[in-house]
Amino acid sequence: MGYLLPDYLKYGKATDETDIFSYGVVVLELCCGLRPIERELRGHKMNNLLAWVWELHSKSAICDAVDKRLNKEFHPNVREACLAGRAC
Repeated sequence: MGYLLPDYLKYGKATDETDIFSYGVVVLELCCGLRPIERELRGHKMNNLLAWVWELHSKSAICDAVDKRLNKEFHPNVREACLAGRAC
């Protein structure tokens, strides 16, 4: 369900927008090292990857979403990929 646009769940019709949304979720999954739906997300009861990334972006902390296993050692393009995934 984490890969599906809410409109698709409501209307059951696949569109270009549903594909773009799913692509964005996959990009975020790769950047963050997390699944789209988690029981617990880094100590928070947040279970939606997209909502969590949006929250971090609103706090100007998008880099906090990058996979912790990288120990903050990642190419600046990873930040851009997070922003692109969020925009989808």
